[in-house]
Amino acid sequence: MDNDKTSDGGVKFYTLEDVRVHNMINDTWLIIHDKVYDISKFLEEHPGGEEVLLEQGGADATESFEDVGHSSDAREMLQQYYIGELHVVRKVHFPHVLSAKKKCDLGVTCSLIKNDISFSYFYFAVSFLHVLANLSHFFLMKNLPHTHTQKKSMIA
Repeated sequence: MDNDKTSDGGVKFYTLEDVRVHNMINDTWLIIHDKVYDISKFLEEHPGGEEVLLEQGGADATESFEDVGHSSDAREMLQQYYIGELHVVRKVHFPHVLSAKKKCDLGVTCSLIKNDISFSYFYFAVSFLHVLANLSHFFLMKNLPHTHTQKKSMIA
């Protein structure tokens, strides 16, 4: 369903979900550089054919638009189909996840999905194993007979 939210300047804002439903031949919207365009009336006039536009209908077509290398005239013509802006929901980032690559030890490259909590469990497990290894080393060194002291007693 279309979003009727407007800013103080009268600009309409649409969510990605609003745009997605407009992907048919008689109702085609595109997003290009976070601007929303209703190109329904332009489909038949498009020099590359309507199929190209229909493939991108209801989605962000920025990359495809730029890959083609549209002329300044085409960019200017696009403005007549402008209907609003894409409402971008701010993402919440967790610092421990954003800096996760910096936290990886032993040259291990961590491939993470942002905000994936599984890294926290991984990092905890690695830290726990590190502590366990140090404790084991400490107790082994304390309880093993010292070979260098035995050699000295043999020499004397």
